Amino acid sequence: MLLRTRTAGFTLIELLIVITIMAIMAGLVVVNLATSIPDRLQGAAEILAGEIAYARSLAVTNNDKYLVTINAALNEIVLTHSGTNAVLDTLPVTAAHSPLDTASKHVVALASLPNLGSTVSVLGAESGAATPTVISTIEFGPLGETVASEASILWLTGGSGDSAAYLSISVNPVTGLTTIGALQGNRPSGL
Repeated sequence: MLLRTRTAGFTLIELLIVITIMAIMAGLVVVNLATSIPDRLQGAAEILAGEIAYARSLAVTNNDKYLVTINAALNEIVLTHSGTNAVLDTLPVTAAHSPLDTASKHVVALASLPNLGSTVSVLGAESGAATPTVISTIEFGPLGETVASEASILWLTGGSGDSAAYLSISVNPVTGLTTIGALQGNRPSGL
């Protein structure tokens, strides 16, 4: 009878498992390194534009007013009901529920969004008037319009120094629809 003795080394299966794990880890590192500031700004802008559209849809659906508050200091936007029907003060729970949410407010904190880290932040908001003024809220009425007479522009920033970039999200005052602007290298003058 032959006895098999095991020699030191790895089996083919063990080697394949290690190679697979290393490939997955390398892929994650490459994806995180390949995400540039413009891509991160675009991703954040799309998320915030979606949240602003959600506020508008609540206003239309419930025939009441909803408010988006821009808080650059905390790097977040907050959605609340601002109309007269107190029953609507309790917001619906969504798939985008945040640990910062309460029954009456929905918070989107950029620092908590995956793959953004501290590289993208809310710079502030301004009116789209000929002479822009700083604003801190965007309020939607029951027809989806904003209560402002001119566009509301939310600004995001990413990077620093000479590599700083800026991206706007403009809200049309009549339709309440959002438009993401082009990437800019110059800081908005009013903010």
